[in-house]
Amino acid sequence: MNRTTASVVVILVGISCVLSGCLAAAAGGAAAGAGGYAWATGKLSFTTSHSINECHNATISALQDLGITVLSDRTDNLSGRIKGETATGDPVAVDLEPQAQGITKVDVRVGFWGNHTHSVRIADAIKRHLR
Repeated sequence: MNRTTASVVVILVGISCVLSGCLAAAAGGAAAGAGGYAWATGKLSFTTSHSINECHNATISALQDLGITVLSDRTDNLSGRIKGETATGDPVAVDLEPQAQGITKVDVRVGFWGNHTHSVRIADAIKRHLR
């Protein structure tokens, strides 16, 4: 490999790292800050201006609406984790984490690797119950 080819390879690897890592994280953070969803490592996240108790109630109602069986529910004023199962046996996990007074971060994961489409469906249902 000559020097020019090696330089091109290094530049391309650098560009791909920037585009796949930092830029994707920045775009996800911007989307979350704008009231949208952020998708990373198989889970969908959003932040809402509701208390953890309001988010908990909305999550339970949303899962019931979608026919998801709630298997466990460990929620208090400091955190929450609701686990369930879809009709097809896929695991569902919703984590609730207070960020500040009256602001909660909600993380939704469906399946082991994460299913974006089903996670959005659950997040949308939770948001409907928060209105």
